[in-house]
Amino acid sequence: MAKKKAAKKSAKKASARKKKTTRTRRSFTSKLKLACAKLVVEEKVPAKMVASELKVSEANVRLWSTKFKKEGEKAFREELSARAKTLFNAARKELR
Repeated sequence: MAKKKAAKKSAKKASARKKKTTRTRRSFTSKLKLACAKLVVEEKVPAKMVASELKVSEANVRLWSTKFKKEGEKAFREELSARAKTLFNAARKELR
Protein backbone atom coordinates (compact mmCIF):
# COMPACT_ATOMS: atom_id res chain seq x y z
CA MET A 1 0.00 0.00 0.00
CA ALA A 2 2.84 2.39 0.83
CA LYS A 3 4.42 1.66 -2.55
CA LYS A 4 1.20 2.64 -4.35
CA LYS A 5 1.05 5.97 -2.50
CA ALA A 6 4.69 6.67 -3.32
CA ALA A 7 4.08 5.83 -6.97
CA LYS A 8 1.06 8.16 -7.09
CA LYS A 9 3.06 11.00 -5.51
CA SER A 10 5.91 10.63 -7.99
CA ALA A 11 3.42 10.52 -10.88
CA LYS A 12 1.80 13.74 -9.63
CA LYS A 13 5.20 15.44 -9.36
CA ALA A 14 6.12 14.36 -12.87
CA SER A 15 2.87 15.68 -14.31
CA ALA A 16 3.28 18.93 -12.35
CA ARG A 17 6.74 19.39 -13.86
CA LYS A 18 5.36 18.94 -17.36
CA LYS A 19 2.65 21.57 -16.82
CA LYS A 20 5.10 24.35 -15.94
CA THR A 21 5.42 27.00 -18.58
CA THR A 22 8.42 29.20 -19.01
CA ARG A 23 7.93 32.90 -18.59
CA THR A 24 9.78 35.37 -20.72
CA ARG A 25 11.43 38.20 -18.91
CA ARG A 26 10.01 41.59 -19.78
CA SER A 27 12.27 44.49 -20.60
CA PHE A 28 11.43 48.16 -20.42
CA THR A 29 12.74 51.01 -22.53
CA SER A 30 14.71 53.85 -21.08
CA LYS A 31 11.92 56.23 -22.08
CA LEU A 32 9.37 54.30 -20.02
CA LYS A 33 11.66 54.15 -17.00
CA LEU A 34 12.36 57.86 -17.22
CA ALA A 35 8.68 58.73 -17.62
CA CYS A 36 7.73 56.62 -14.59
CA ALA A 37 10.49 58.11 -12.48
CA LYS A 38 9.54 61.67 -13.44
CA LEU A 39 5.89 61.06 -12.58
CA VAL A 40 6.82 59.83 -9.12
CA VAL A 41 9.60 62.29 -8.32
CA GLU A 42 8.56 65.50 -10.06
CA GLU A 43 4.78 65.18 -10.34
CA LYS A 44 4.37 63.45 -6.95
CA VAL A 45 2.15 60.69 -8.38
CA PRO A 46 2.16 57.65 -6.05
CA ALA A 47 4.36 54.79 -7.28
CA LYS A 48 1.51 52.36 -6.77
CA MET A 49 -0.73 54.32 -9.12
CA VAL A 50 1.96 54.63 -11.81
CA ALA A 51 2.68 50.91 -11.57
CA SER A 52 -0.94 49.87 -11.88
CA GLU A 53 -1.61 52.22 -14.82
CA LEU A 54 1.41 51.02 -16.77
CA LYS A 55 1.14 47.38 -15.67
CA VAL A 56 4.63 47.18 -14.18
CA SER A 57 5.59 46.20 -10.67
CA GLU A 58 5.60 48.82 -7.96
CA ALA A 59 9.09 47.68 -6.97
CA ASN A 60 10.40 48.55 -10.44
CA VAL A 61 8.82 51.99 -10.32
CA ARG A 62 10.39 52.63 -6.92
CA LEU A 63 13.81 51.45 -8.14
CA TRP A 64 13.62 53.69 -11.21
CA SER A 65 12.53 56.64 -9.06
CA THR A 66 15.42 56.15 -6.65
CA LYS A 67 17.88 55.88 -9.53
CA PHE A 68 16.44 59.04 -11.08
CA LYS A 69 16.79 60.95 -7.79
CA LYS A 70 20.46 59.95 -7.54
CA GLU A 71 21.61 60.25 -11.15
CA GLY A 72 19.03 62.33 -12.98
CA GLU A 73 18.15 61.72 -16.62
CA LYS A 74 21.54 60.20 -17.40
CA ALA A 75 20.53 57.19 -15.29
CA PHE A 76 18.44 55.88 -18.17
CA ARG A 77 20.65 56.50 -21.16
CA GLU A 78 20.67 53.45 -23.34
CA GLU A 79 24.05 51.80 -23.34
CA LEU A 80 25.64 50.46 -26.48
CA SER A 81 26.57 46.79 -26.42
CA ALA A 82 30.26 45.89 -26.35
CA ARG A 83 30.08 44.78 -30.00
CA ALA A 84 28.41 48.03 -31.04
CA LYS A 85 31.08 50.05 -29.21
CA THR A 86 33.83 48.13 -30.99
CA LEU A 87 32.24 48.71 -34.39
CA PHE A 88 31.64 52.37 -33.62
CA ASN A 89 35.25 52.92 -32.52
CA ALA A 90 36.58 51.11 -35.61
CA ALA A 91 34.44 53.28 -37.89
CA ARG A 92 35.61 56.41 -36.08
CA LYS A 93 39.28 55.44 -36.61
CA GLU A 94 38.68 54.86 -40.33
CA LEU A 95 37.20 58.32 -40.72
CA ARG A 96 40.29 60.00 -39.24
